[in-house]
Amino acid sequence: FLSMKYTMHRMVAGEVAGKSSNENWAMRCATHHLVDELGMRDDHIVLTTCDADTYFHPQHFSALSHAFCCDPKRYNRFWQGCTCFYPNIRQAPLLARVRYTLLSVCFLGQQCSPMSYALPFSVYSLSLRLAVRASFWDPSVIPEDWHMYLRCFYATEGDVKVMPLYLPVGCECVVDKTPWSSLAACYEQSKRWQWGAIDVGFIVLSNMKRKSASLPLRRKLMVLFAAYEQHMMFNVMWVALLLAPFSFHHLGSWRFFVWVAF
Repeated sequence: FLSMKYTMHRMVAGEVAGKSSNENWAMRCATHHLVDELGMRDDHIVLTTCDADTYFHPQHFSALSHAFCCDPKRYNRFWQGCTCFYPNIRQAPLLARVRYTLLSVCFLGQQCSPMSYALPFSVYSLSLRLAVRASFWDPSVIPEDWHMYLRCFYATEGDVKVMPLYLPVGCECVVDKTPWSSLAACYEQSKRWQWGAIDVGFIVLSNMKRKSASLPLRRKLMVLFAAYEQHMMFNVMWVALLLAPFSFHHLGSWRFFVWVAF
């Protein structure tokens, strides 16, 4: 490393404690130090956000550098590795292992599927120029990955895209002292992730603003449906699957399919 530094974030009125407000402060400090003091070019800097329990592939940043340099639209791009919850999965209780394994498989499937609208999750990268254009992370919200993408989406009039890096990025499972406390911590993590549902309202309000008038309707609807699908429909899917045998038996197959579709 050229250097390793840290920042101490002192919160002010209107800020919410969490990753998003911390990143806002840290990246502003980093920009001031690297660009204003050291004279580095802002178009040569790529930002990566991660957690303390993130494990990177040895070639991750080489692949990221290559992707950045070869993409002609590098300043309107996010890069996302393949998030997997395998580093400490053997320490998690059985039910939590099932959940984290399914999440790992689903995240990989979303990255590979041409039908999926890709959104960044937890560990991702973007250019400093794009972050500055979006006025950095929002210090007033809890969810930061999707919300930062949306800030960039509207700042670039919808001309932003998440590009996959097909290398594993390890994130640790939530593990506590006992299996029951681990399951409780896993549930708390799920609740925290569900705070991202506020982005559905954020999208609706942003789509209605005058400055979004030039955005194509198709792009507005695509990003709205992607957020709605993740936070609303996927939660109902598990209930539908569990009730499927009973629904077939009592209601008939055609009624079940109508109910699931609704």
